[in-house]
Amino acid sequence: MTATVPIPVRFEEKQVQAIDRLVDEGVGETRSEVIRRAVERLEDTVRRARIEQEIIDSYREQPQSPDEDAAAMAAAIALIEAEPWVWTEDGQFIPKHVASERGIPLGPGPSRPHSGAIEGR
Repeated sequence: MTATVPIPVRFEEKQVQAIDRLVDEGVGETRSEVIRRAVERLEDTVRRARIEQEIIDSYREQPQSPDEDAAAMAAAIALIEAEPWVWTEDGQFIPKHVASERGIPLGPGPSRPHSGAIEGR
């Protein structure tokens, strides 16, 4: 483990109780570990929000053209239609590989590739 630096911090009682619950639930072995993990998660959340904003700003500065939109939609439809879809016991229509990977029981519906998976086509 990397060397750590002690930082005196004050918490409200309800925050200490929450930290202790997380330790009891196995989120971390110690209070310090739970707090370190929380800081890492916060840092990741802030980083992702920054990236999201950069993407939003770039699309506002240079929006997609109608031709680019149509090409993206056509590619998405082609990918979905190329995927074999199956019915599950509980009536969901999902990609076959998802059912297989998760061991989801199949139902009486079709188990072959489904064309026209996108409504309105």
